Amino acid sequence: MKLINLLLIIFLWNTTYRCKKDELTIDCVDACEKMIGTWKGNQYSNSGNFSEQFTLKVTSSDGCNFSGETSYSNSSSTFYISGKIDEYGWIKFSETKFIENGGEYDDCLAANTSWWRCRSIRYRTGAEFEEARFKEESFSGKWNLSGFSGGYDLKKE
Repeated sequence: MKLINLLLIIFLWNTTYRCKKDELTIDCVDACEKMIGTWKGNQYSNSGNFSEQFTLKVTSSDGCNFSGETSYSNSSSTFYISGKIDEYGWIKFSETKFIENGGEYDDCLAANTSWWRCRSIRYRTGAEFEEARFKEESFSGKWNLSGFSGGYDLKKE
């Protein structure tokens, strides 16, 4: 009798788990289409030495992938971004290359400034934004760039 009860519990648990898993998934194609538009917010570092308004403009989507650009209020640098949303709604995007190089990082290197100071300059390619769950109106996550990290919050306009 105990064996039958145990098997029944395991069967019900597995059935419930599968249903719950389906409830946690989203249509990533639809989510990427809803990402298209302008998102504005704040980006900040964990160390507290960087905090600034930034804009993410998503200009296109293809399946579960999207692309666009980022720009910052204190820099003329702008970046191409490419990103994706997985079936669970997790957003990840990266600044892949410059659209416009504002020169902050290059100027730092050219001035023979310490390596550490130049490394901490935010306006260079390679920043990765992750750990954000898709929501139609706003989302928050984390960013990292060569050992520097922080968070960000964005709201759709």
